Amino acid sequence: MSGTANPSHEVHRGDIPYQAPFARSASPNDSLTTAYGTDDTNLSDAELSEDAFSHKVLTGLRIYEKREEEERAEVRPLIMPRPRRGATATVSAQIEEKAMFDQVMRSLRWHIEELEEEDTIETVLQRRLKNVVETQPSGSELGLIMEGLMG
Repeated sequence: MSGTANPSHEVHRGDIPYQAPFARSASPNDSLTTAYGTDDTNLSDAELSEDAFSHKVLTGLRIYEKREEEERAEVRPLIMPRPRRGATATVSAQIEEKAMFDQVMRSLRWHIEELEEEDTIETVLQRRLKNVVETQPSGSELGLIMEGLMG
């Protein structure tokens, strides 16, 4: 070797010191520009201010409306003071009691559905896990397989 700084690494004159650059064809000219279609905005929408137009679009998308989950989260708690019964109970109190009962029943049904769904998912996962664990070969079976392959 001819006095190189790193004698363990040899460089030969025939070796290429780098890889050839990746060559690809040039992009077609029509892919470099963006062609937009004609403006299909209604005349009434074009006359709106920017704020009014954005409000109209957001109203159409119903962004500000609450989802069912949000409404359920904001309902009154399950345990509430019970309205009075008997001769002193008014019609409005009876209507309020029925509304409270209906709300509690809806909430309970929803919670039961959620629990049943979770239980179903857990059952399926446990079956799959049990099948995977049962189909794994034991250590002695692996030894027999290896011995069969080796000799």
